[in-house]
Amino acid sequence: GRPRADGLGNTRSRGMKIVLDVMGGDHAPEVTVAGAVDAAREFGVSILLVGPEDVVRSELAKHDTAG
Repeated sequence: GRPRADGLGNTRSRGMKIVLDVMGGDHAPEVTVAGAVDAAREFGVSILLVGPEDVVRSELAKHDTAG
C-alpha cells in the first residue's frame, strides 16, 4: 500500500530527507538551528544540518538535542 501522508510527523515512512542550510536566512544560524531542533523534537523527524561544522556544533551546543 501507499504510505500515509499525515504531515511532517510521518516523513520517515515516505523516505523524505530534510536538509537545512543553517546559514540561510536573515537571522542565521541562531534561528535556523533553533527551528531545526524544535521541528525535530515536535514532529519526530531527522534533519541534516549543512554549513560550517564549527558553526553548526556551536549552535547545537546551545540546545538540548538528546533524544
